[in-house]
Amino acid sequence: MIAKAYAPSFEIEMARKDVRLMLETAGSRPLAALPAVAARMVALAGAPQANMLHLHLPVSRERALAMFAYESAVTDLTSALAAASIAAPDDLAQRADLLVLLGTAQTRAGDADRARAAFREAGEVATECGAWHTLAQAALGYGGVAGFGGGWITFGEVDDVLVGLLEKALAVHPDGDDAMRSCLLSRLAQALYWSDDKDRMWSLSEEALDMARRLDDPSALAQALDSRHVAVWDADHLDEREQLAGEILRLGEQLKDRDIRLEAYAWLITDALERGHIDTVNDYITAHTALAEELQQPYHLWYSRVEAGMRAHLDGRYHDMERLIAEAWGFGERSHGSNALQCLHVQTLLLKADRGEVSPLVDGLAEFVEQSPL
Repeated sequence: MIAKAYAPSFEIEMARKDVRLMLETAGSRPLAALPAVAARMVALAGAPQANMLHLHLPVSRERALAMFAYESAVTDLTSALAAASIAAPDDLAQRADLLVLLGTAQTRAGDADRARAAFREAGEVATECGAWHTLAQAALGYGGVAGFGGGWITFGEVDDVLVGLLEKALAVHPDGDDAMRSCLLSRLAQALYWSDDKDRMWSLSEEALDMARRLDDPSALAQALDSRHVAVWDADHLDEREQLAGEILRLGEQLKDRDIRLEAYAWLITDALERGHIDTVNDYITAHTALAEELQQPYHLWYSRVEAGMRAHLDGRYHDMERLIAEAWGFGERSHGSNALQCLHVQTLLLKADRGEVSPLVDGLAEFVEQSPL
């Protein structure tokens, strides 16, 4: 068959059928078809109406990400972006959407730096083409909310880029009660935790929570409860924090959402430690670890090892603690390098102190302490 013998509309219809067949053939792992889809798009790049990526990829990538095929999704979405730049170079809205998807996959694969770069570019492209909803998704993704929660809050720092993205997204978002607006307010409150503007953090978290309750949107409510737990994270609000964490867990169970349940258990562990209820802490760590192993996301696997290392330290199981510290760093170096490094140093210091081996660490810690924002 000679392609030029047919009108562009015929070529496009044939390509649509090809893409459908590729996705059907892929079966339970539809994103496996994306390299072939990308090649088909390149072959069709001369057709002015080529836009199969926009029509077909969103369904495929959602299914693949839900099946935890994170690394494959990154590879395939990268190919999709390359194909889209040839087949539909002027479709900025589509490019922004694909960048958000890529950032989401990279986040869950544990590649935080590349994920942030993808979300930041998505925000810039979405701003250029006026895609306010995609801008909001990019802002939340840049802040680590590709799954759930404020995972990328760096100890002791305010991320000015994140704050700027969230404020820009809120400025163009329609006024009134809306689930996306509630999530943006929630994440902005979390982003201000280490700032001096505690009053604004407090009011934003309160506004987000009130809005989410009015909307009766379980997912937005879970985000708002998580944000509120951050805002009231001090010794005077332990009772409230326990109630918030418990409600987050109930919502996660209601929605059958592992990300939400993981965030709830992380807070429940923190709160139970403050109560001194070690048996309860153990139960929550067990539940958190089981979910992290199911999801296989490096960020959650890092945190589960940090928790287990903490318990090994309290029990005096120093050999286990040493192993868990190493495992935590293995998962955390790329998924949240700054926080993982601080946890690595703190837990190593505690381990060495208990073993009477602090002196060799002093010189190495001096530089870390000088650079730490805490």
